[in-house]
Amino acid sequence: QPNAGTLMRKGVINVIGPVLSSQFRQHPTSPNIIINEHHGTPEDWLKSRQNTNDSTILECPSVSTKLVTDILTQKFIEPALITIVYGFASRRSIRRLRNVGITCLQAPIQVTDLIETEHFQSTPSKRSYTDNQISELLTLVPSIECECPNHIGQLLIGLNAFEKYSQECENATPSDKALHSSLVELTGHARGLMEKAADLVVEAEGISFQMES
Repeated sequence: QPNAGTLMRKGVINVIGPVLSSQFRQHPTSPNIIINEHHGTPEDWLKSRQNTNDSTILECPSVSTKLVTDILTQKFIEPALITIVYGFASRRSIRRLRNVGITCLQAPIQVTDLIETEHFQSTPSKRSYTDNQISELLTLVPSIECECPNHIGQLLIGLNAFEKYSQECENATPSDKALHSSLVELTGHARGLMEKAADLVVEAEGISFQMES
């Protein structure tokens, strides 16, 4: 069963359904997150046709074939941002939803299963290091007895290249699109972590990069 990797750590989460709304209301979420409660049913939310780029959790006591079809035919829905918490559903229904990138979790679940402290989907930060700056890390002769700056530079080159490659991959199906979207996001976060490692090295070595126009 996949974890709820579609939820954002920073931004807005739409919670559709009375039980989950109540659970979120009682749970101290991150100050970076805004919870929008909708006490109607998933069907009501679908009819409202609210265009959103926010993460959305749908509370579905049962998942009918009609509901699956209604969800899959909505143009305003970004599947990778949808999580369905369901009570009862056929394997076929869940498979159809997951095939397009929708996360499906069977109830009961805890809010802490959906919101933790750090590792949820959010927009990766922009690149902190230019290609020229990374090249300097690659050729740096460090004062410390190791080649960590050089290795970090190599990792950043690889991560930057793969992030760009994933963005440009062709998407033949909705599931392809969901996969590449996740790859871009996860690679971006990995790149961000390695840039923090580069920050430590730059500070330790007292490196001052030339300003680039």
